[in-house]
Amino acid sequence: MAYGGTIKNPNTAPNGEVRGGEQVGAKTQTLKTGDFVLIPAGLPHTFNAAPGKTLSYVVYKARS
Repeated sequence: MAYGGTIKNPNTAPNGEVRGGEQVGAKTQTLKTGDFVLIPAGLPHTFNAAPGKTLSYVVYKARS
């Protein structure tokens, strides 16, 4: 998982979320089975499976 930094050449989706572009200056964290991650609204982030591995995740978005 990469999080933080800034998005270079961002695109704004119809729902107002920023997507696409290169993530610059992000920190990385290796996740393991069963890990829970809470990502604050607006924090740039990406998930990628390690080579030869499978990534499964659930997304829950709470709108206020």
